[in-house]
Formats: sequence, structure tokens, C-alpha cells
Amino acid sequence: MESIQGKHFSITDPQGVSTVIYRVNKTEKEFLNEYPKFTVERLVSAEELKGNLKKKTFFIDEPNYEEQLIILSFAGDKVVVNIGILEDNKVRISKKPIPIKFDTLYSEKQGIYKEFKYTPNLRKANINNRSRNNRRNKA
Repeated sequence: MESIQGKHFSITDPQGVSTVIYRVNKTEKEFLNEYPKFTVERLVSAEELKGNLKKKTFFIDEPNYEEQLIILSFAGDKVVVNIGILEDNKVRISKKPIPIKFDTLYSEKQGIYKEFKYTPNLRKANINNRSRNNRRNKA
């Protein structure tokens, strides 16, 4: 069995919810030309059932003084995205998670979202375009 040297913390998931947590890693300066500025690493976890609740213990191997965390809680057709910080021996989690439904985009500001896809030649093509004849007649 693999030995982990570091810290751990636990959360409790209600029935029907499954939480995963990622650690945010900053890439060192000498590797920035070849790799992204940040990467994420999924934390190893262990589960323990307690009635209808699921206690999950997450482990951070070789933690820094302050670790940034991304917390994803999956339930049915939605995901709740949250952030947290592991500092010393305390985990602090934001008080305002962002709910996301799989069929919508969430934003605190109202806006218009257009559906588009990229074609193999990397040009943007709107999915809901009018035909070319309609555009020429209206111009």
C-alpha cells in the first residue's frame, strides 16, 4: 500500500451527492514555456458510510503552506463548484458556491450566449445561422 506524507481533511456528502476535490498547482518558472501556468491534481480520498451519509477523507501529499482547492459536488443534473484554501491545519471554503446545470451557463450578469462550433479549418460557424440567401436579401 502506498504511504502518503501530508495532511488530510474530511467532508460529509448527503445521499445522492458525490464530491471530488482538486489541488491547484502553479507551474515553476523554468517550465512555463512548455507547460500551462496552472494544473490541477485530483486528491486521493477514502470513503466511509455512516447511515445515509458518506464521509470522505481527502489527502494532500507534501502540501505547501497554503493550498488552493477546487471542489466539485455532483448531484443529479447539476454540479456545485466551490473553491477552498488549505492553510496550516484549516480548510476554508467559500460561502457562495456556483451552481451549474448541465443545460445552462451560469452568470450573475445577464447576457446573450450564442451557440457555435469550430470547423476543421478553425473558422467559427454559428449553429443558428440564417441561410446565406436570407442575409443577402436583408443587407
